[in-house]
Amino acid sequence: MRLEQLSYFVETVEKSSITAASEALHVTHQNISKSIKQLEDELQLHLLKRTREGVYLTPVGKPI
Repeated sequence: MRLEQLSYFVETVEKSSITAASEALHVTHQNISKSIKQLEDELQLHLLKRTREGVYLTPVGKPI
């Protein structure tokens, strides 16, 4: 787990959008998405639910 992954995760949750987080952090949408996916894989947890309307925390992701 890297600090970068956590900061991308937190910004995405706060913005409820990977696109908005990527704009705020000045990184590509793909980098944010890939980083969060790697974090989920490392933790073996599904932290976010991705929809057309945005992203939402799963029950497992809320404590994180």
